[in-house]
Amino acid sequence: MLTEKFTYFAGPVIPEKFLTFVENAKEVSIDIEADGLHHYFARVCLIQLNIADKIYIVDPLENINTAMLFQAIGKKTLILHGGSYDLHLMREDYSFVPEKIFDTMIAAQILGLDKLGLVNLVEKYFKVSLSKGPQKMDWSQRPLLDKMFDYSANDVKYLPQLKNILTKELKEKGRMKWMEENCEKLLLSESFEQHAKDNLDEENWRIKGSHALDRRTLAYLKELWDWREKEAQGANVPVYKIMKNENLIELAVWCATENRPIFSWHLFDKFIKRKIRGEECEKARIRAKKLAPSKWPEKKHPKGSKGGGEVNPIFFDKIKLARDRISAELKMDPAIILTQKVISKIATLQEYDPDILVNKFGLCVWQRDLIENDLIKIFAEEE
Repeated sequence: MLTEKFTYFAGPVIPEKFLTFVENAKEVSIDIEADGLHHYFARVCLIQLNIADKIYIVDPLENINTAMLFQAIGKKTLILHGGSYDLHLMREDYSFVPEKIFDTMIAAQILGLDKLGLVNLVEKYFKVSLSKGPQKMDWSQRPLLDKMFDYSANDVKYLPQLKNILTKELKEKGRMKWMEENCEKLLLSESFEQHAKDNLDEENWRIKGSHALDRRTLAYLKELWDWREKEAQGANVPVYKIMKNENLIELAVWCATENRPIFSWHLFDKFIKRKIRGEECEKARIRAKKLAPSKWPEKKHPKGSKGGGEVNPIFFDKIKLARDRISAELKMDPAIILTQKVISKIATLQEYDPDILVNKFGLCVWQRDLIENDLIKIFAEEE
């Protein structure tokens, strides 16, 4: 049974009257449901909007003019929660990037709140318990269930009020500019600009744990990773439904130590199962086996551990200590100020350079300013 009130546009077109209404709005709260947990090629399956405290749900699988909706919201401030993936999908499916956003999750991080999920924030500020039930359902299915409509409507119901509350708290703590800079960074960061090209990245096969493998095993891993990608694409399912990363590494290690066909792997019936899939996997094993040692991939450091040189352990420890002290004073998660990855990068420098921190290492100006005096002191002590 439906509990939330909303207007549902199921097609075939979004009414022009509504598009005009959107164009005249000052700000738009938005959330998107996609089918990435169920398909290899993720797509936008539902768009929820809260405009002037009224909820609208648009079905892009049924509407033919959804792109016009994004055109209508182009110059609005979009209110989202944890909007990185939604922004990516809007860019992928509709070539749309908003001009300005207010991400309530970012606001909660900068305020130093312990629990950042929308469910947690709604519970904290509105004393309402939201259901997580339909979160992982297949949003490409039709017809949608009542509980899916309720879940999707609740994703935007509280965003306008939540924005107002968090804005007030940010201003009280003098952190509003920090929030704005982080939101701008989300829109403009290189990682977001390049997200659409990730599947073409030649280094994507270097999954977690691969840095511990020798070059020969890496050769097997790379071929097996390619095999898994092709299988997932062909079946249009997420790669983990073919084989999880940890099992892929386990198989690569087995291939490198055992000179036997894939069908002999003791976990074949558990993780590969199908004969045809096994035959394609065996071809991948043979390709890796035939590679000359000169063609084996080079070993690399774990992602995020390199910063253009060797990490100075003295610098690393002192920077981390300074970061932790600042985070304790501000009552913020230390990673919001500097991640371990960034600390490692800074600790490779021979001297302090404020421009590198922002332009190369991707820090916001406010993050650099918080740690700058400590960094100047740390680098001066080692001269």
